[in-house]
Amino acid sequence: SDRRQLLELLSQRRVEAAVPVMLAALRREKSDSGRVDLLNALQRFDDPGIPAALLELYASMRAKVRQTAQGILFSRASWALVLLEAVDSGTIKPEQI
Repeated sequence: SDRRQLLELLSQRRVEAAVPVMLAALRREKSDSGRVDLLNALQRFDDPGIPAALLELYASMRAKVRQTAQGILFSRASWALVLLEAVDSGTIKPEQI
């Protein structure tokens, strides 16, 4: 799709200005495939707002989307720490991992 190609282009070129737009789209997106596309694009950026946004949306994610989000969070040590702290604080239940 055109949207997928645009996401790919923006993430390949690491257009930092696209991150807030992608995060807003992720919050609005209803389809799992659309959410996965956005997550895959966001993975290429090192924006500190990304892990916080993923954790905010985590409970509303279905299994496939949640698995993608986990992969992204575990891809960077600092992001994995944020996820583990969320589990430790009870924000995310251990069985959700």
